[in-house]
Amino acid sequence: MTSALAIHAGAIILTVMIMGIVLGYTGGIAIDLAGTITDLTFQTATLNFINEAGTLGFSILKFNFLTAIGFIAFGVLGMFLYARYGAGEGAV
Repeated sequence: MTSALAIHAGAIILTVMIMGIVLGYTGGIAIDLAGTITDLTFQTATLNFINEAGTLGFSILKFNFLTAIGFIAFGVLGMFLYARYGAGEGAV
């Protein structure tokens, strides 16, 4: 049980890191492309939209990271609970 939680937490952390890299690059590309728009009103609206989308993406990444931290916390708790019953996998 605890090893499965550790694997899941690691998978979520790696996914969050990869998603952060992808979102960072695409956000930077979008800002560069928005800078080439000649109509200043439309350029400002586009940049505001990119900023709002980036804020939403960052919130999703924070939620995923908190999920991974929760998995780690339950894994550590499970290790100490298994130690009482001598299951062999828990902390001594």
